Amino acid sequence: MGADTAQPSVRRRLFPTALHVLLAIYGILYLLFVIIGFVPSEEGSPVSDSVPYHPFGLEGSLVKVLFVFFLVGFFMAWKNRLVAGVLFILWWVGMWGLQTLMVARGHGGEAVGMGFPLFVLGVLFVISGYRQRRLRSRPSSS
Repeated sequence: MGADTAQPSVRRRLFPTALHVLLAIYGILYLLFVIIGFVPSEEGSPVSDSVPYHPFGLEGSLVKVLFVFFLVGFFMAWKNRLVAGVLFILWWVGMWGLQTLMVARGHGGEAVGMGFPLFVLGVLFVISGYRQRRLRSRPSSS
């Protein structure tokens, strides 16, 4: 009775799905991009078309705010995939806004293209979260 009815200990994995692995890879690359964005340069920067580059100019500040938004979604991905997916899609909308703002100011921008993989991950997280929620709400047939 005691040993048979005990629940087996559930071991949480660091990367529960392939989506989490891909998200971690994207997050590492994005972190490198943001770290490079903190370096001011009179000749320009690899992360921006503006010369001279100021890390806390309008573009640099918006990129850093969007990175914080990304981090919220990143950590949420392990708790609630559906919410994380929605946050990543909203993040991509923010990148569209940043791109539009920078092009209007005369600077090129690759924000939408570089953010597209996260948009795809966001859609896949929404689908995964929806399926997970649907499976939980289904009555068990035991």
